[in-house]
Amino acid sequence: MTTTTTTTEKGSKATKKQVSPATAFIRRFATALTTVSFLGVGLTGLLMTFELAGHSLNGVHTVLGVAFVVAAVLHVVKNGKALMKLVAKRPVQVFAGLTAAAVVIAMLVASPGERRGPRGPQGAGGANVAQVEAPAATPAK
Repeated sequence: MTTTTTTTEKGSKATKKQVSPATAFIRRFATALTTVSFLGVGLTGLLMTFELAGHSLNGVHTVLGVAFVVAAVLHVVKNGKALMKLVAKRPVQVFAGLTAAAVVIAMLVASPGERRGPRGPQGAGGANVAQVEAPAATPAK
């Protein structure tokens, strides 16, 4: 157990509070991990979108994405009280509602069927349809 010293609001009297190593880690690194993984996911995503790095970053992007989700959860755990105070405010609720509605509309509009990409028609998996089609069967002799 790690011991931290905190100051109470009643005065300058310091109290010692036992904190687990996991809690100490979350307090120390949650925000930094969230920021770094967010920037990494954003950068690799942009590089892949504009085809500046090819498909070589796909694995790195996926790992950073998982790290971002874990770091974001740790960040929310660390800042839960402040987050609840923020969410209680009306403008934040309106913004969150509008954002959720925009995401739902975007998901409904974006068709998972055939779409046209920079390399020709593509199916839902992103593979070029011309490459996926099987060759015509030839009759056996």
